[in-house]
Amino acid sequence: MRILADNYYIFLRSLPFENDIYMEGMGEARIKFLANLHITITKKYLPKKRKDRRYTTDYISHMALELLKRSSWSSGELIYEHMVPKTRYVKEVCEKKAKSGEISAEFIFQLLMKYFWTATIHKKENKLLSKSMMPLDWDGENIFARYNSAEIILIEHDKTYLSYESKIQTV
Repeated sequence: MRILADNYYIFLRSLPFENDIYMEGMGEARIKFLANLHITITKKYLPKKRKDRRYTTDYISHMALELLKRSSWSSGELIYEHMVPKTRYVKEVCEKKAKSGEISAEFIFQLLMKYFWTATIHKKENKLLSKSMMPLDWDGENIFARYNSAEIILIEHDKTYLSYESKIQTV
């Protein structure tokens, strides 16, 4: 998370917030920067044949884990999810601080540690999930709140099955 925070800090400090046209043109880049950087960093630690972003998540549902272990899913069947909607709770907060000159890498790091967690779920589970809002009674802390509301059980994404496979491939 420290590498992610430091690089996001550099990115935010480089943005000319006073240039409306530039900022509008960078809209998609600003939304995707953190997620793409996170995926890029975490993919480096995956075996060669397992570079899909769904292998990089912090948490996973049982249904999704079974498909990942078999490396067998169709397009759109597994969903890479930000557990706490990143635009509202990370991007907007960081950009507001950056625009006022009050942003720091440490602030970003603390915010990422609190809210920037990912999960892989099945598309059937995704249909039950609120997409861009935390529940109205959210306490601001429980990153599992959207999943609990939808009765989706997530477990820590223990990736040892990946290292076991990579050892078999190198023997």
